[in-house]
Amino acid sequence: MKIGFGGLDASKGYCDFSLISKGNEFIHRKMTFIDNQVGVDELKKVLSLGLLSLDKIYLAIESTGGYENNWYNQLVSFDKRVIMFRINPLRTHHESKKNMHRNINDAISSEIIARHVSENYEELEKAKPRSLKFYTAKQMHKTIQGFIKQKTRNINQLEKVLYSCIPGLLTFSKNGMPKYMYKLLQKYPSKAKILNAKPASLAKIKGLTLEKAEAIQKAVRLDSGSGDTKLTELNIKTLAKSINSLAAQIKVLKSELAKHGANELADLLVTIPGCGIESAVSISIEIEDIKRFASAPSLCCYFGVHPENHSSGDTSKKPKMSKKGSSSYRGTLYMVAKNAIMYDPYFKEIYQNQRAKGKTFNDALGVVMNKLTRIIFGMLTNEEAYNSSKPKAQRSNPVDAEKQIEKLEKEAAEYKTELEKMQNAPISQRTENKIKKAMEKSQNSIEELRTRSKPLPSANI
Repeated sequence: MKIGFGGLDASKGYCDFSLISKGNEFIHRKMTFIDNQVGVDELKKVLSLGLLSLDKIYLAIESTGGYENNWYNQLVSFDKRVIMFRINPLRTHHESKKNMHRNINDAISSEIIARHVSENYEELEKAKPRSLKFYTAKQMHKTIQGFIKQKTRNINQLEKVLYSCIPGLLTFSKNGMPKYMYKLLQKYPSKAKILNAKPASLAKIKGLTLEKAEAIQKAVRLDSGSGDTKLTELNIKTLAKSINSLAAQIKVLKSELAKHGANELADLLVTIPGCGIESAVSISIEIEDIKRFASAPSLCCYFGVHPENHSSGDTSKKPKMSKKGSSSYRGTLYMVAKNAIMYDPYFKEIYQNQRAKGKTFNDALGVVMNKLTRIIFGMLTNEEAYNSSKPKAQRSNPVDAEKQIEKLEKEAAEYKTELEKMQNAPISQRTENKIKKAMEKSQNSIEELRTRSKPLPSANI
């Protein structure tokens, strides 16, 4: 069978194309097509010409933030002999590094994609293609995340401005600036205006009581600010107005996304304690179809909540979360996990066990996020709602733990004996370090297993 391999690199307004044979010989090299119907029809003609001498063409296009969608949609059902893939840009990046390309442009990228497909088409063919069903919901999610980032930047900038001219207000913002403060600053954006206003007028702002208004005026009167200027007043008013506007838009968009993005997956995810409809929809539109993932660990890797271990020779680093997936969706998982340890006994127990081992809040919550992702995989695969009693039934028996402790204690004793024998014999420092590390690992494992059988300590969550 004669097979061809094509690579498409889509950019704003055009697309570069390369087609090679199984022996990596060029059939069509570095052709450019305009991103309109004429360009798409021209590309189809080129593919049809290629099919005169080829039995099948494996064609891949790199994901470039949406520029590839028009090409993918038109070509995915063009001809049964043209097998279309959408590939991760990381594949192209590593392919170019592997072949030591010194110069990279769109034309060269199309060639790199084609060569990558020629080496990996069997693996790519097994993967389930992503659906366009959730595309508009994902665009909305990205818009919301963009507004959240913009709002955070404005809040940070506003705090810096306030610190220089009205630092007294920051005493009411130790755990984050309250909502009423932005409304206050939009209406009274200077020290003078806050002090000249009557406490009763300030108290008309939602969330601001008369006692709090008087306390704000007292703090502002005694602060050490450098004074007001017209520019500073305009800056504060603009930032406060922008933050209020963004907060309102984010609230509306989240509500619309939860309303129109609801699906079967979200209906199952919302049964997890602490997972609201907005979080459930956000996670479900990224997963799309659970059949895209071969196992629970692969879903953990996709979201970047799996632990990464780095070791070489005698050196080894502390395992940490990889964070290689989408940060915004991982942030959603973080909030769901944070709520779950408060509302669900099973997740709370996992969290407390990790804290008992000496882990920090975020490290312990990372373990909960990993477990939560695995449970999500099981729920969606089996199409079952969350059941807090089911995960507990899957835990190991205490008898097994006792046997494991006995085995580890025996191993630690053997390592100790081996180390004592080698004290008088010539031994390299490297070998000695390895034995000591093995002993330490055994002792830590024993302590972990013993901790599980102890009563759970109380922890602040």
